[in-house]
Amino acid sequence: APSAKPRCVRLDRVFGPESAQGEVYAEVDALVRSALDGYDVCVLAYGATGSGKTHTMLGEDGIVPSAAKAIAAAARDRQRRGWSLRVRATAVEVYAEKCF
Repeated sequence: APSAKPRCVRLDRVFGPESAQGEVYAEVDALVRSALDGYDVCVLAYGATGSGKTHTMLGEDGIVPSAAKAIAAAARDRQRRGWSLRVRATAVEVYAEKCF
């Protein structure tokens, strides 16, 4: 059997189990503002089963609800100033090499 090639992965930030959702969102907030400025952004939660990815992304104060609140507030503010804003988001979950 051929040997696997070593992979090098560069991560911008890694959060430990003691990290609060607010701390994680604070790191992502700049990406939300970039999206509002028209840039494409991507947030990836990666880790072992049971490590808290779903909670981090979808929990009560997780990235998705916090980003949705920030985007809604920005949309209201911009509408008051006469702007229109169209937002599109996609979420994909990969589990056992299958997309959901």
